[in-house]
Amino acid sequence: MFLGTSWLLSILPSSSFNIPNRDYWLNEENRPKTIQRVSGFLVSMGFYTMLFFLAVQWKVFRANQVVPPKSDLTLLLYGGIILVAIITVETVHLCLAFRLPKGNG
Repeated sequence: MFLGTSWLLSILPSSSFNIPNRDYWLNEENRPKTIQRVSGFLVSMGFYTMLFFLAVQWKVFRANQVVPPKSDLTLLLYGGIILVAIITVETVHLCLAFRLPKGNG
């Protein structure tokens, strides 16, 4: 899903984007760099999400190896907190990246 969305960014018109200072960042000169930055963000979010889901699957697998099924949810709790923190930091970083450069305001 993240990779597909990343690909769509290269073919969508500029009006489809909702980013700060859209006219500047999606002009002919800056569009390739902008698409690359947003695509990188989406790919990294997909990677972190996949790692979290792999941890969930591993915990489910391990929990079902005992009778009755039992699992310690500590890993999932901390993993979820870390995932939310990463998403928050990366989103703020991406938003800050789309500020107008000095002298273009």
